[in-house]
Amino acid sequence: MVVDECWEKRSLLSTLAKEPRKKITKSKNKNLKCGRYKNLYEVYTMTNSKMTEREILNGVIDGTIDTDALIEYAEHRIAQLDKRNASAKARAEKKRAEADELTEKIFGFVTEEGKNRAAITAEVNEAFGFELTETKVGAKLTALAKAGRISKEKGKVEGADGKMKEATLYFIG
Repeated sequence: MVVDECWEKRSLLSTLAKEPRKKITKSKNKNLKCGRYKNLYEVYTMTNSKMTEREILNGVIDGTIDTDALIEYAEHRIAQLDKRNASAKARAEKKRAEADELTEKIFGFVTEEGKNRAAITAEVNEAFGFELTETKVGAKLTALAKAGRISKEKGKVEGADGKMKEATLYFIG
């Protein structure tokens, strides 16, 4: 079979799946200029051994699909979903563990006398070489307060300009 033009993907796959197994060659005059298909022979052999998702769904609609093929497709998709969900769960666990570790590091800087977010952020960044924002540290402190591990209340602290200003103080107790 000589391929003279670049077809739409679904048209190419459905055409190739219906034809007997032949080697696909390029025309001498025209080269395929479609970036989607790197090796048409590989696509052709793949479609002869397995059905595409579109073909399976069209077969379900038409009622022409074999139940064995549908069961095989369903088992394959379920396996893919399980694999994807497992990797997502592993990534979430890793991220949660890193967040818990950061929360514990921040908890180590909360004292009985009480400090505001800016002071705790500066101490954490200085001690560990992090570049945490005050907002992120504040979120971790709020989570610790909701868990009951620390307390927070409004108080007055000295600002950078030397004036007293109201801020939320976090302390153990």
